[in-house]
Amino acid sequence: KTDTSWDTIPVYLNARGNFRRANCYFPPLKMNIKKSSSNNTPFKGHKKLKIVLPCLLQNRGNDDVLKEYLAYKIYELLSNTHFRTRLASIEYVDTRGEKSEIHPLASFIPKELQNSNLYENEEAYAAKKPKTYHLKAILIEDDKVVAKRHGAQVLKRFVHPLNQAEIASITNAFFQFMIGNTDFSTAYQHNQKLLFKEGKTIPLPYDFDMSGLVNASYAVVSNVQNTTLDIANVQQRAYRGFKRDEKLFQEV
Repeated sequence: KTDTSWDTIPVYLNARGNFRRANCYFPPLKMNIKKSSSNNTPFKGHKKLKIVLPCLLQNRGNDDVLKEYLAYKIYELLSNTHFRTRLASIEYVDTRGEKSEIHPLASFIPKELQNSNLYENEEAYAAKKPKTYHLKAILIEDDKVVAKRHGAQVLKRFVHPLNQAEIASITNAFFQFMIGNTDFSTAYQHNQKLLFKEGKTIPLPYDFDMSGLVNASYAVVSNVQNTTLDIANVQQRAYRGFKRDEKLFQEV
């Protein structure tokens, strides 16, 4: 933004995600930017970004986004390998209700003329205005950008947590336990990416809206192998890490 106007760049947006895409009023988005358009902007070096928005039409929606953003910032303090995020304010214009409605013509004319036979059975059209929402959002960098920053590669295959870098895996599990999140799997890369560097596999967590820290109105306890975990709600804790040498836990 300059002193007098906003700069604009063309971007391409599409809906992403599984649960939130199917259940949220504001689906999460993926933003694609041409390299030539991002030069000399805060988006330089980013071809793809994820955008997290409030899920539902609730007064608390923006607060939920802020709490999820806090989870990302906490993990930054715990692990050198993390997604960099940026908080944004978005003006979201919903044009889904932008359509014409039929009204009796009498509703558009002075009352003294409404009983005139001239307007009998006549109708007029009125356009509904689109709705505008002011939303908080999280911009999340692409996993390939994280990999490049660390001289690593993005792994697309499953790697059991016991075969992942020990300290990184335990740090991730402790973090998820701390924020009360069970909606992840390092084994099956659910809400996790994996980086491979110098013979080690490193977990890269994201999506914390189901955590107890956020405590979203739609958050539920995760179902693992068709069995719901033995906790009553997301603000209770269930450790989903794996058994390891106790010395490693003490080190973390």
